[in-house]
Amino acid sequence: MITPTAPRQHRRTIVITNSKPFPFGGAFFTGTCVGEDRYKGKSVQVVATYHVLPKESRVPIPGDICEVEGWYQPNPYDRSLPQQLHAHTCKFLKPEGRLVFYFLRHNEAFKGLYIGAAKWNRIENHFGSNPESLISSLEDGDIRPFLDNNLLSAQLAGRLIEAWRRVDRDEIELVSYLQEKGFETRLATKLIKLWGPQCKEYLEENPYYLVALQKWDTVDDVARKLYGIAKDDPRRLIGAVLTSLNSRLLEGKHTLTQHATLIVLLERYLGNNPDAQFESAIELAIEKGVVVGDKDRGYQLDGAGLMERRVRERIEAIYGDNVQRQQQISFIEITGDFIDKVIVASEHEQGFDFNKEQKQAIRMALTNRASVICGGAGCGKTAVIRAVLEGERLSGKSFYQMAVSGRAAKRITESTGSEAYTIARFQYLSSNDRLYLGGDPLIIIDEASMLDLSSIDRILRQLQGGARLLFVGDEAQLPPVSFGLVFHKIVESDLIPRTRLIKVERSSDESGIADIAREVREGKIPQLKPFNGTAAPGVSFIRCKDDEIDSLVARLYANLRDEENTQIISIRNDEKPGGVIKINRMMQDMLDERFTKAHGEYRGTYTPNRYEFWERYSGGDKVMYLKNDPELDLNNGTLGVVEAASEGGIVIKFEGVSSRVEFVLEDLNRLTLAYAITTHKAQGSQFRRVIIPIVRSPKLLDRALVYTALTRGMEQVVFVGNYDAFCDAVAGHVGCDKREVGFHI
Repeated sequence: MITPTAPRQHRRTIVITNSKPFPFGGAFFTGTCVGEDRYKGKSVQVVATYHVLPKESRVPIPGDICEVEGWYQPNPYDRSLPQQLHAHTCKFLKPEGRLVFYFLRHNEAFKGLYIGAAKWNRIENHFGSNPESLISSLEDGDIRPFLDNNLLSAQLAGRLIEAWRRVDRDEIELVSYLQEKGFETRLATKLIKLWGPQCKEYLEENPYYLVALQKWDTVDDVARKLYGIAKDDPRRLIGAVLTSLNSRLLEGKHTLTQHATLIVLLERYLGNNPDAQFESAIELAIEKGVVVGDKDRGYQLDGAGLMERRVRERIEAIYGDNVQRQQQISFIEITGDFIDKVIVASEHEQGFDFNKEQKQAIRMALTNRASVICGGAGCGKTAVIRAVLEGERLSGKSFYQMAVSGRAAKRITESTGSEAYTIARFQYLSSNDRLYLGGDPLIIIDEASMLDLSSIDRILRQLQGGARLLFVGDEAQLPPVSFGLVFHKIVESDLIPRTRLIKVERSSDESGIADIAREVREGKIPQLKPFNGTAAPGVSFIRCKDDEIDSLVARLYANLRDEENTQIISIRNDEKPGGVIKINRMMQDMLDERFTKAHGEYRGTYTPNRYEFWERYSGGDKVMYLKNDPELDLNNGTLGVVEAASEGGIVIKFEGVSSRVEFVLEDLNRLTLAYAITTHKAQGSQFRRVIIPIVRSPKLLDRALVYTALTRGMEQVVFVGNYDAFCDAVAGHVGCDKREVGFHI
């Protein structure tokens, strides 16, 4: 039996002569081998993917000197052409020693100096045995060595020194320093972007600053081996405390950690040491001011603790009307009679009567400076908001609606008839004085269960001149993706007025979605009927094994024959069974095959690049836009359909946008396939038919996720997969119940 061998690794030191970066990271560049080995003077083509040169990292430019290690592969376009070196690593080398001659000859900064090959040869021959003296002359601005040895005229020597001063050698030296210390390119790029020229200084002062960006084992290894940090060094002890609290913040979204939990985590990072050392580490972190708290209350990173205190104090100040307003304006007095008129007018306009709870919610929102409307799917929250907005208009007051996601903001705009902003756009417009926040406006935050701590903190800091707040949402839906838990704690507050809407007003009796959603919300396992094979209204379940889910979901999507109004909503965004990536690729392949059989030809397809595993797009593909882009009138989460695809690019028709949008290679990082989307992306949206793959996933699948996905459906919902996992999720704990936070009000 012949055992295949791994490709042979090759290492080349090259001076870059040409370079072309890829849009999403990586680059294709050519160069000439340098050094004293047999490859000196030979040309080489290098392919470096985004794994080697991540997006926003420094890409080699002409004149850079790099040490590249990788393996040779045939040219994918023409095997008769020279092989290409596919880089595994790419290290920048400082222009020192004899390398400085290559740097001067090829770097773009020295082009156009009218120094030809003959003059460069004379310079290299003269300084060749002592290149450091050349660097010293350039650094000192000393033209005498060039004049005394008849190498250059005074004018040319002056130009050369000026060009040397302009070139960005500091960045090259910084990248080289980080690579010599063993930092991978992706991390080195982050550090340079974050700390700039002070990067080296910060690392030598305290390498444990890295714990915010890198895993503990890597940071600890670098700090102890390369910077000589001792085991009991205070910097190491404080770094372990910060790592412990930061891991809780990022992995579990906790802003608070109890003493016993922190001790367990410290033992993981510092090893089996006496408890006294762990206690000392915590005390040092508190003394340093990077951690707040005590044994009884628990501990917080100072930034998270500050945000929670600031949010609580600001909401309390707004509710108690203890905020300095920009100006005093007279409004119509909000009396009981006025509110009754608003309710009657809204009932007439909407064509139905409000129930008791809804009327109470309208009165509460119009008479309190801060309040909460909460309730499950279909209980009429949107109708109540429309009435509240009508009251604001009639009283002459201003208001602003907002939501976390672009798709949710678009739905709110359509359902209320008044513009809603994403939180990001609201902050952008208000910070640039393009929104008037004087006059005590009402700020309505819809889908508020999605609101994380940092977002609400930024919103409240924008409202320095006085405002009123109305939080609207369903705390049974998914909690925020980021850390903190604000809306859920406000709902529990005894201070802030709250009205809970219970009676279901949405969905036809025929679908039964609202009734089943109520059972799921309460932790009761609903009785779901088997799928009858048609697009009939209702909620059903198709049981199958995990390895059958993807193909079954794809066939079901096709058989429902309502592609425009059918959406697959998955719990996970990966290539595992039931994952968004895997389902999207299977859907695309299935539709390609179906199109070919029906039309005898292939769908038009755009494949961006052979070197990268980017998605391809074909005519008819469902796609999602991933940015908030006011110029194109597109929001993060806007869905569309590819109308045309070719080697030149793709043309997409997005929902709610009149004009078509053309995309080429540079734009593709804003798109993804969207036959299947995650539950988080679907939150705030609704679809006529929803297909929900269910696989066991203890970290992801819980009642909130099932409930959120279920309530995206308006007429028909079909669950596909593991029924036992579904039942366990509905009956089990909700993930946000385990989230520990310091926020309360």
